Amino acid sequence: MAILAMYTANFNATTCLTPEIHCIYKSLNYYYARLRKNEKTWQMKQNPRTKAEEEILVQLFYFLDNEKVQQEKLLFGEDIIKLKEAIQILEDRVQKSQDLCEIKKANSNVLHANAYFTAPRVSKPDPNASFCIPALKEGQKYHVWVSGHVDDEKEIHYVGEQLEQRGFTCFFRDKILLGSPEIRKMLEAIGESHKLVFLISRKYLNSPNFEMEAAIAFTEMYKHRRVNVIPLLIDVDESDIPPDVRTVNSLKKRDPHWLDQLCKAIEEDRALDTLVPAGNVANGLAWSYYYGYLKLILPGLRKRADDYVDGKHLEKVLREKNEPIELQEDENFLKKFICVLPLTSHCPSTFEDADPDYPDSFVTIGNVAYHHTISGNVQRDYKTCIHRVQHPVTKKKYLFMGEFGTPLRSMDEMEKGNISGFNLDDRNRQTYIFLMKLKEIMGHQHANNYSETFVHLPYRDAPGDANGSVIEKDCLPILLCETIERELERNKESARRKALTAEPNVPKEAEGGETGGDLASSKGVPDLNLGELNHVFLSCGSSDQKRSIEILEKLEKEGFKCCYPNRDFQPGMPVLKLIIEGIQNSQKVVLLVSKNFLKSSYMEFEVAEASRKMYSEKKVTLIPLLMDVDIVDVPTSIKAVNCIEMRKAGWFDRLIEGLKASSTVTDLITPGDIGHGLAWSYYYGYLKLILPGLRQRVNESEFAKLGTPFLKKFIAILPETSICPSSFDKEDENVKTIGAVEFSVSISGNLMRNYKTAVHQVTDPRDKNKTYLFLGEFCTPLRSLYEMASGGIAGLSNEGRNHQSLLFREKLKEILGHPNAADCKDFVLLPYRDVAVQSSSEVHEKESLSQLLCDMIEYELKIEAMVAAEASG
Repeated sequence: MAILAMYTANFNATTCLTPEIHCIYKSLNYYYARLRKNEKTWQMKQNPRTKAEEEILVQLFYFLDNEKVQQEKLLFGEDIIKLKEAIQILEDRVQKSQDLCEIKKANSNVLHANAYFTAPRVSKPDPNASFCIPALKEGQKYHVWVSGHVDDEKEIHYVGEQLEQRGFTCFFRDKILLGSPEIRKMLEAIGESHKLVFLISRKYLNSPNFEMEAAIAFTEMYKHRRVNVIPLLIDVDESDIPPDVRTVNSLKKRDPHWLDQLCKAIEEDRALDTLVPAGNVANGLAWSYYYGYLKLILPGLRKRADDYVDGKHLEKVLREKNEPIELQEDENFLKKFICVLPLTSHCPSTFEDADPDYPDSFVTIGNVAYHHTISGNVQRDYKTCIHRVQHPVTKKKYLFMGEFGTPLRSMDEMEKGNISGFNLDDRNRQTYIFLMKLKEIMGHQHANNYSETFVHLPYRDAPGDANGSVIEKDCLPILLCETIERELERNKESARRKALTAEPNVPKEAEGGETGGDLASSKGVPDLNLGELNHVFLSCGSSDQKRSIEILEKLEKEGFKCCYPNRDFQPGMPVLKLIIEGIQNSQKVVLLVSKNFLKSSYMEFEVAEASRKMYSEKKVTLIPLLMDVDIVDVPTSIKAVNCIEMRKAGWFDRLIEGLKASSTVTDLITPGDIGHGLAWSYYYGYLKLILPGLRQRVNESEFAKLGTPFLKKFIAILPETSICPSSFDKEDENVKTIGAVEFSVSISGNLMRNYKTAVHQVTDPRDKNKTYLFLGEFCTPLRSLYEMASGGIAGLSNEGRNHQSLLFREKLKEILGHPNAADCKDFVLLPYRDVAVQSSSEVHEKESLSQLLCDMIEYELKIEAMVAAEASG
């Protein structure tokens, strides 16, 4: 027993060794002797270790430095052979120690490891903790269903034993075998349990069982609308677990009071929030409409219209529809795209249904077709409808191209539907922000080529109320006829100006109206320019008025003329109109940003209007003052300019300096929070149209008869870089597009729009005999994000793109996971690492798309077969 002799010598030589070290060496000698005498008995596990012996063994393992432990894989709960190796390593280590420093270091390591290990295992009683055992409801047999990875079996049973000691009944389920008969028992046990506890370790996260168990558990949770899932994190953090699991609160086993917290969570009976938070959707809808639709159809639209006329197609259709119109292109055919934007967001399926008072005013004549392949889909048809509108009074007829703004349709469904927490006020506010953002985008210099063929037409489709008086709804036929007449006259004027000038381009008008910034006083306050009434528009939250009045008095004492809403707004006037006028008539907008201001119903509106003024004038006119919030807590639209923190000394001097300065802004539009809007637009504007009935359309198609394994779900592939190739074979030669299933529907004034869902064949690169069929494409909203980050309009960085991509994915999962989205269940989100990624410790290689698809399809088909077998008995 050389190790015991070494211990005795060292112990006699110094008093630095604690009783813990003495206990470890004594126990080591005990285990060594017991091993020699009872080796076979130990291996047969007929003489198990006691709990005290287990704890000593844990201390022994952590006596070794961490690197050595990892090399030898000496983990808690390993068999006795590992203990032999530990004894030999420890003996060699002590024999090499020639001085007391090594012993002191070992002593320190043991104490540190002991404290680290025992803290998460032994839950300290919380003196303030109180809980009671909940009564089981009808059909329930267990309080808790406990699950985790098979290698965490001891942890699973330890947690279960602790709960049972406190009076809870537990069902242990720490391993699931795919395809085994035990799955039925597992499903029954989940349904018979009050709460479901997942012990989440890194191994469990990487196991296929976790995904299946979590899916079943969350399905049960949404089915019963009760929060019954409790993640208990062992060696992972919240950032490591999937977003759908993060929707419920998790507990950390490293917390000293984890057991009391777990008992309280089991006792709690809380209803699941029934609606998905909508978030800020307007910006995402506007950018998606521009990059995902307008930027595709507007280039070349006028030429396609000319070809349609020159080819006599239009005259033929007019005769067939018995429309006696003498076609005069400059007089009655506007070759621009009119986007009609109803203020209620209600978009009729056709123009004929738009105004019941004038049912005969509209006729859809035909369409100008355009074909384009994007995001791995088959050649997609973009049809721009041509409509005839007749003036109800003059009876004059006009032709135009256009539709109702389809993103508004998404907001209308969000407000009327049963998925999003989106009320009428939210819809009205977001509609206005959408209108302003779309106008801002189309007015950008890089979008001028498109804006020449685009008309932005707000339409009051319901009576309004302002200052106690009723505002009548617009007559859509008259509104359109007047707009067409105005645009046709503008075209004529533009043609006359081009004919009169010898220059190829009309010279730009010189900017005027500004005085050059002469100072109005010795204090350096700038003069007001033409059309400006105030130096400052000062806005704040309702509970911040005391502080804002102090700032107001200081500014006016410095010589600045201010517009303060609570003092200067005329009573009885519409608030939104006064805000617009106040901001437009002021040189600078100062926002007193507090927690209360961020909750204000007018905050988004004021920020949007101030941003629009700033980017239209190309001057820094927005100055946010951060009162009790940090920069990370404010919206992206506010962070676009430098903020002044009022908690720092000298903030008022910085404010005065900012008010006197005349700075220009970069020629980029602030994108805003766009991820949520992209997700809602993708769901309501696309998925909710194509997914219901998709499986039936596939079963009725020729592809179902090919005999190749076919996953009849729609796969949306999410490239990490947001780059969406136009076709799959450009990304991976093992994926081929073989056709499409399609259907048509009339929406937003576009008659019978055609939707094609591509069918692809993928071959497994590891086994060329394995082929599968699937439906899907690269996720088109990510294409908009990529263009925003690489284009010259949106101020979106690559980091911002990645962040918005993550917001998009999480919100889309949340939407599709809602029980009221069950008609869209045939859908799979597939993240795809399309480039190599360098992490802190290693390089993650680019994934093989075909291999990724084959693995996912094979897994989904197995799950479908298993569910079918369970259903059949």
